Amino acid sequence: MKFIHSLLGMTAQTNAQWSRESVNFVPFNIAMILICFIVGACSAGMALWENQPLAILVAIPCALGFGLLVTSTIKRDTFFLRDKTPASTPIGSTSEEVAFGIPLAFTGKLRLDEKTERRFLNVPVATTRLGDGELAFASRIDASTRMYSIVTKSRVGVWLSLPALQNVSMENGTLLHGKTPAPALRVQYEEKSGAKPKRVTTILSFGSTETRDAMRAFLQAQSGSNSPFSNA
Repeated sequence: MKFIHSLLGMTAQTNAQWSRESVNFVPFNIAMILICFIVGACSAGMALWENQPLAILVAIPCALGFGLLVTSTIKRDTFFLRDKTPASTPIGSTSEEVAFGIPLAFTGKLRLDEKTERRFLNVPVATTRLGDGELAFASRIDASTRMYSIVTKSRVGVWLSLPALQNVSMENGTLLHGKTPAPALRVQYEEKSGAKPKRVTTILSFGSTETRDAMRAFLQAQSGSNSPFSNA
């Protein structure tokens, strides 16, 4: 099962890159899904009904590519593996200064403005406070869409997630994105950056389990909860 998740993680990284390019206004990742489906179906038909068994050597990789691309496009949490052992060990407090200096990456939805929201996979973010004191995950990203490397829609700026942590839920795990697994924290909270607050799930990934635990302690303290950590 871990091997399958690793494949999905590597596919997700490529899929995210392809989704920013388009061919005749069709996102490149969607074009690749269609190509895998059409070529795979034709090859399977040749192998089954035209007595060309070698065509199956084309059909199998196309079917695998189709399945991985579709799964990583639709089911976005397939590359997060939850820890089997609950995080029951008490964790010390983390100061805001230390927490804001922890390098981390963000998987989930970020917002550029009230009308522009997009899901990102494992993009570097900073933990900070805005001018009004609100906690935020922020990242300067160029998420412009392109066709043949020409920008068709500019989406450049600081993308934000504004977590309300009064009812936060967290669980430890591993993010499988690209070739290298990373300690991760899956967090559910109320997102405040949109017109209406809504419950969202994000994944924060880290360079080590120590920095993950430090950020978890900080977020738990911000929620005002004294309950012990759990992976429930």
